Amino acid sequence: MNSTTDTPVTVTTVILSSPSDWNEWIEVIKSKAIVGRVWKYVNPYTKREDLPSLVEPSRPTAEDVNKDKAKISLLNTDEKAMFRVLQEDSVSRTYLIYTFNCDTTYDILVSLKQRVALSDNVRKIQLASQYAKIKRIPRNQNYEVWLQEWEKIYTECKALALPEVDGDRSVKDFVYAVDSASPGWSNYWKNELLKLEWKKERLPSFFDLIELYRNNRRMEDSQKARSPKGYFATTVQHSV
Repeated sequence: MNSTTDTPVTVTTVILSSPSDWNEWIEVIKSKAIVGRVWKYVNPYTKREDLPSLVEPSRPTAEDVNKDKAKISLLNTDEKAMFRVLQEDSVSRTYLIYTFNCDTTYDILVSLKQRVALSDNVRKIQLASQYAKIKRIPRNQNYEVWLQEWEKIYTECKALALPEVDGDRSVKDFVYAVDSASPGWSNYWKNELLKLEWKKERLPSFFDLIELYRNNRRMEDSQKARSPKGYFATTVQHSV
């Protein structure tokens, strides 16, 4: 997609092939649209009547610009690039039919949102289940993947204000979740959290704690690189 900036942006392609893909997929589309400075014109969560008028950049000698862009042929370069992305490589054939007869990128996104995106109520139920599952460390899984899943699910739960992530619940849940993999680190932070609460001091944020654990694991892995035993097979000592 052409950009009005000189900074290259690399975005991973997410194929919209099921309702569970919607959140990640729309974020990828959003990232591309922001780079092209057109997101505010195509955001499917914005009511049509609240969309700003899309005016194609005027040439120095132009006096008037047609503000009505009801046809794809009238889209600017960035929008056309987005339209090609939508139709060619990021929407599965199952959902491609929902992009037909749509004259603008906004129409396409709204059509897909209506037919593919889960309702907030359904999403809340799904996320609550995922949150409960993520607290159990799966065997033989790379800890980096597991931590990324924690961050993803936590962020989505926060966006929908789920009680599972209210206050410091996630901080404590995470500390207990890593106990089977890293009892030393977990026990240290269990005691540390108790001390902070007793002193009525602020607990570390969820993302700070995740980063502390991630860095700890990386350090331990580098120290044991000569005889790796698997990501979740060894005890990780705490570090401050």
